[in-house]
Amino acid sequence: MRPKEGIYACTVKERILIHLMEYQTVRKYNVPFQLVQGGIAREIGVRRSNAARYLKQFKSLGLVEVLKGRTDSKRTITQYYVLSDDGLRAARDIAGKAGSIEVSLEFPTGEVRTHLADAPSLIHGTPSLAEVA
Repeated sequence: MRPKEGIYACTVKERILIHLMEYQTVRKYNVPFQLVQGGIAREIGVRRSNAARYLKQFKSLGLVEVLKGRTDSKRTITQYYVLSDDGLRAARDIAGKAGSIEVSLEFPTGEVRTHLADAPSLIHGTPSLAEVA
C-alpha cells in the first residue's frame, strides 16, 4: 500500500517499522500499550486488522519478534511486538531515507520548510517520526 498523496511520506509497513524502532529498548514483562496490535494501529492511524496483517508478514520475514507480557493497563497476558536485529536495520534504513524528505509545515505564523526528521521537534507535543512520516 502506497502512502496517501500529500499526507504520508511512508507506507503503512514502513511506519510500523519506524514506530517499533522508537520502542526498541522495551523488552520486559509490563509493556506499553503502543507495542500491542491495537496500540500500534492507533499510533500510526490504521485499523487493528491492517496492523495485524502487516505484523504477521513481518514475523514470517523475521523482522519482528512476538513476545508475551502485560500492558500497563491490563491484567491478562498478551502478545507484543519488538523488532529483530534485521527489523531494526530495516527500520533505521527507512527512517534515514524518510528523514531526508523535505516537507512544509503550516503554522498560524506561516509556513516552515524542513526535513521530515526535524519536523517532530517543530510540532507542539513532539510527535514521533512514525506519526509524521
